[in-house]
Amino acid sequence: MRCPAFAYLPGRADEDDFVDLCNYGPELSREVRGLTAWLPIKMHGIDAFTRCLDDKLDQADRLAEGLRQVDGMAVVPRRSPHLPVVAFQLRSGDEARNQRLCELVCSRGNAYLATTRLPTEGLVLRACILHHQTSQATIDQLLDDVNWAVATLRQEAT
Repeated sequence: MRCPAFAYLPGRADEDDFVDLCNYGPELSREVRGLTAWLPIKMHGIDAFTRCLDDKLDQADRLAEGLRQVDGMAVVPRRSPHLPVVAFQLRSGDEARNQRLCELVCSRGNAYLATTRLPTEGLVLRACILHHQTSQATIDQLLDDVNWAVATLRQEAT
C-alpha cells in the first residue's frame, strides 16, 4: 500500500527490500549512532570515562583475585586487560556443572553471568563489569553468590 503523494508521513512500502530510513533515529530522522557516545562525553568529559573504566578494570582484578580463593575455581588468565571481563570455571571442566553454576548464581538475582565457549578452556562463566554504579559491594555479593552456588553444587553431588 502506498500513501498519497501529499501525505506528510508516507506509509511502509510493500517491497521486501525497501528500507524506510525515516524510522531510524530521533524525530524520524536518520539514525545518529555517534550521538550516544558524543553527548555523554561532551557533558562529562573524557576524563570521567577514563576514571570509570580504570575503576571497572580494578574491580575486575579484585573479582578475579576473589574467584581464585574459591575452592575448585579456575580463573582464565586475562591478556593485557583492556576490558573489565573475567572468565572462570570449575577446575573439573565439567560443562554441565559449569552451566549449573551459572544458573545458580543468576537465580539469586544479584548479578547476571553469561557463559561462553573458549577454544582451550571450553565452557566458562563470564562476568562483565560495565555498569557505572557497580561497586565493591556488588563484587563482594557476586563472590558470596559464587561461594553459595559452589556449596550447593557439592550438596547436589552427594
